[in-house]
Amino acid sequence: MFNKLLLAGRVDLAIPIIEKYIDDPLAQVTRFMFAALTAKSVEDLPEGNFNKLSVVKVTPKFGNISALHLAALNPNLEILKKLLNMVTANANSKH
Repeated sequence: MFNKLLLAGRVDLAIPIIEKYIDDPLAQVTRFMFAALTAKSVEDLPEGNFNKLSVVKVTPKFGNISALHLAALNPNLEILKKLLNMVTANANSKH
């Protein structure tokens, strides 16, 4: 259901539904993913050792959505830029 809400641009209606599934192993929704969608600023993203996998891993039980997809729905472009930088920084560090 929340997938259709997200695709329809109704993030406001999807947030309360998604929030109920944070850290539920069956739903595979992480705090990082939820923050990518809801953060008002980069400082609101959770602290931790997040890497490329944290950003791009899709969760089949959560509609094949990744934190990067959710950041793209966040109206704050800085959130998306931060996640994209995490992907490229991780990729560059391996070379």
